[in-house]
Amino acid sequence: MRNIISRLFGRRSAPDPGALLTKYLLKTYPDDIEQILAAVMYEGHETGVYRYRNRLTRRCITLDSRGRLVSMEAFALDYYY
Repeated sequence: MRNIISRLFGRRSAPDPGALLTKYLLKTYPDDIEQILAAVMYEGHETGVYRYRNRLTRRCITLDSRGRLVSMEAFALDYYY
């Protein structure tokens, strides 16, 4: 897993929003990562904070520029109704 994270996070100036979410999910929800990534989309960022919205529940998850959780609404990572 360490190799995957190091490949996703090379020495770049701005992190890839998809890589941030993948890094967080690899650590916290490795068994459900594919389903969650299919349900969650990148919405935008502000000053080092990246926001993602769930297409099904419309709830948000916010990560910092290192892929650490800042905030998450209830049901933000649900991938089924």
